[in-house]
This record gives sequence, C-alpha cells and structure tokens, in this order.
Amino acid sequence: MSAVADCVSQTPRRGEQVGDRLAAQRRIERATRELDTRRIVAESFVDEVEHPALHLVAPSGPSGAH
Repeated sequence: MSAVADCVSQTPRRGEQVGDRLAAQRRIERATRELDTRRIVAESFVDEVEHPALHLVAPSGPSGAH
C-alpha cells in the first residue's frame, strides 16, 4: 500500500473516530490471517487425500534391496 493510500485509509470520515477505523483494520487483518491459516490447513488435507502415498511410512521389514 502506498504511503498516500495508507494515510487516507487512516483519516477518519465524518462522525467516525480514528480508533474505529484502526480497530476495523486490525479485525480485517486478523480475519485475513485466520483465513490464510485455514486455507493452508485445507490445502495440506487435500494434498494428503489426493496423494496418500506421500504421507505413508515405509513398511518395516526387508525391502528386497540389497
């Protein structure tokens, strides 16, 4: 975000308190981080479902390789 856009986004509108906008901005940032975390978890779950062999532990016992 440019410095100008950052300043404008923090300038309160008529009838609005500076803290209200900053609090809303923090809620948006927190929600965005939470969604990013959920997306990462979902992607890893889908990856595990689509490619289960990548997540299996090697079987115990002789492998036949000498």
